[in-house]
Amino acid sequence: MSIIIDNFIQRLRTRRRGVLMLDYDGTIAPFHIDRMQAHPAPGVLDALVAIQETGTTRIVFVTGRESSEILHFVPLPKPYEIWGCHGREFRSVEGVVESHGMTAELEEAINEGHRRASRIVGKDLAFRKIGAVAVYWRPFTPQQRQEMQLRLTDAWRDLAEKHPLEIQVFHTGIEFALASRSKADSVNSVMETVDHSTTSAAFLGDEITDEEGFRALGSRGLSILVRNEERETAAHTRLSIPEGVVGFLGGWRKAVS
Repeated sequence: MSIIIDNFIQRLRTRRRGVLMLDYDGTIAPFHIDRMQAHPAPGVLDALVAIQETGTTRIVFVTGRESSEILHFVPLPKPYEIWGCHGREFRSVEGVVESHGMTAELEEAINEGHRRASRIVGKDLAFRKIGAVAVYWRPFTPQQRQEMQLRLTDAWRDLAEKHPLEIQVFHTGIEFALASRSKADSVNSVMETVDHSTTSAAFLGDEITDEEGFRALGSRGLSILVRNEERETAAHTRLSIPEGVVGFLGGWRKAVS
């Protein structure tokens, strides 16, 4: 653990109240070629259950996945909040689901984007999500990924020019998505409800899209890049997966118990 994390845990121990924001893929769950087999790393679920049982931590997932998938992979004993689809979906503790920024016109444009992607990569590999179409690189070779990226970008270009939609490339895939929402919106929405003088907040993520959340959190909390190798980041510090993440969650549980 770094000095930055040690200092954060010390403050958390004093306050005994925290907000824990987590990405999913690559953060608490190692990548898997079949995205529906990407389960949390050993020790993560037990740590989250223990943290939740203290009753002093608000757990929030900030992820590109839909909330239904997070609930499937992270069956905690008590309800928790989920900002899914890069801020386009919100599921409250009460189970109320809201979509943000979508209109009927945008839905149809994204549906057309999904039809085009399906013709290129096949129906089973073009995923229709809330406010987006996603294609994940896991099944493809590096050469195929380059080809797919070029073909998909070309297929979506005219739709992106006509509508507030954008093509987003990240290291696990490509999305054709609503341009007005991001993980920054999710982090800001959470932090607007947090008393910074009494509550410690942290956001853990691994993806390029998580950088928006790191920047949005800023000095209001601790941002942690989860990655075994170093790269340029707006995060305050870095942890490895799974050892570093499991160790951090264990330290969190002890601090708020």
